[in-house]
Amino acid sequence: MEQQLFALNNEQSNTWGKWALQVHPILSLPLNNNNNNNNHQSINITQNSKGYGELGTHVWDAGLVFGYLIINHKIEQLLANKNFNWLSKRCLELGSGTGLVGICTCLQSIDSIIITDQCALIPLLEFNINENLNLIESERIRNSYIFNSNIIRATTLLWANEQDCDRVLNMNNINSNSNSNSNSNSNNINENINNENNKFDIIIGSDLTYDYEDLEILLFTIKKLIKKTGIAIIALGLERAVTNYFIELASETFKVDQYNINNLFNPEEIKNQFKQCGGGYWSIGIITLELK
Repeated sequence: MEQQLFALNNEQSNTWGKWALQVHPILSLPLNNNNNNNNHQSINITQNSKGYGELGTHVWDAGLVFGYLIINHKIEQLLANKNFNWLSKRCLELGSGTGLVGICTCLQSIDSIIITDQCALIPLLEFNINENLNLIESERIRNSYIFNSNIIRATTLLWANEQDCDRVLNMNNINSNSNSNSNSNSNNINENINNENNKFDIIIGSDLTYDYEDLEILLFTIKKLIKKTGIAIIALGLERAVTNYFIELASETFKVDQYNINNLFNPEEIKNQFKQCGGGYWSIGIITLELK
């Protein structure tokens, strides 16, 4: 029997309107394996069962849609149209929350990913990484991708915080050497940490653009941490008033492309896969940012 993951809570709707969801303790996102066996696996994400309080403790529509697009290779197709791919790329997720999108990305042919958020959310991120680590290992081995202890790691990153940014770049530098052992809390920051090679090929995030006051520091962080040849991929709500301003602001530094999910796969497929959402998935879009 199919588990209903989300139920719209109209009586307690807050300023998020249709985005206000009553959330079950565990969200399961099935993998679409084409290996002709009955081993149906899912990414399982523990989240805030009340659905309220700390925003990062449960999965919002944009994160669920983004995760689905990643594991069903729709983002891979989008990247291919830009002559880009996941292969051996070092990735960073901003505002990871529960870690769903980062874990989905970890199943691709990337080199490694660092998932980040505020300090209070790191225990939840680490818990969800550990709960899905066997799945990550088995899927990467099944697809002949390299697996090691640095493939996915969680750490604190406050946007525009220079010390946090340098520490994350140092972790990325360590990840580039699979034989290196590291401590995510190390203060041993390389003098040349801002070297282009230490930056990230791909930066991802979902539901990051709901607060006007955070937009400038978000874009500053992306610019500081991304390679000149890199790409940022952001899933967001197209109907939010803040979105147009974000695109306008981002356009000062980045080449911005916008995609509606209806153009990425069949709307009927959307309806079937996301009937557990609160309704916001119809207005989810994907924004890509590339440095000018």
